[in-house]
Amino acid sequence: MAERTRRILAATLQGYPLLEEIEEFTPTNIEKTMEASRGGRFVARELMVGLENMASSIVLNGADSALFADLSPQAGEDVELYVRESWETEDGEAVSVKHEITGTVNKVESRAVKMGEFPQRTIELAVIASKRTEGDTLIHDINVRTQKVDLGQGDLMEAHRRAAEV
Repeated sequence: MAERTRRILAATLQGYPLLEEIEEFTPTNIEKTMEASRGGRFVARELMVGLENMASSIVLNGADSALFADLSPQAGEDVELYVRESWETEDGEAVSVKHEITGTVNKVESRAVKMGEFPQRTIELAVIASKRTEGDTLIHDINVRTQKVDLGQGDLMEAHRRAAEV
């Protein structure tokens, strides 16, 4: 695989377009929960029994205070974060990477204030739904509420939702 370099990072948070304000973005990382299973076997193996809680964050420089006023959702209300990236391969090809995240704001944290620096805030989200695509390839599409779990090879839970009539 060719090395890739990020060329553009843009986002929309609660309808607010962000470009120059973005200092850092931490995408949703998918971590499987594994359990050892031995049964009557001599050699144990690990089986996936679920996924860990998902989180994401974005660090913004000098963002407008109206945005932060909108980041106090009421109980049961979610926020939307849509991040778009463009990566360039060694061959000069542009690759689109998209992150569609729905989550609940866990924390909005301000950095220490220093003269001559932009005010900076970190927004941490407890992720409810996350979809990531690279070019035309689906990397993952997970929704905690609907129990859709697609790790790029089809929905793992589709037959189970149907069997449980959910």
